[in-house]
Amino acid sequence: MQPCVVLHDCKDGLLQASKTSLVLDCVDIIDDDSMDITLAFSCMMAAYFVYGIQYPRKLRNTLTFMERFVFGISSGDKIPYMVQRAANMLCG
Repeated sequence: MQPCVVLHDCKDGLLQASKTSLVLDCVDIIDDDSMDITLAFSCMMAAYFVYGIQYPRKLRNTLTFMERFVFGISSGDKIPYMVQRAANMLCG
């Protein structure tokens, strides 16, 4: 069970999707024409916390980076080396 952002009708690019939805376990949990990709991504991150879902192994470092350095959420766990290294490279 993983939350997933679905972009509909992206002919003009990802940021111009006509509709964005958040799907969890093959069910639309948020299906709103006014939701943009940034809000959808924020809702996806919130779904991991609300439903107590662990990050998929292949996305763990990416989502941990977003959690810590984009959203400013700290779980108290040690930041993985690769995540800290990427943050140091990007943030100076």
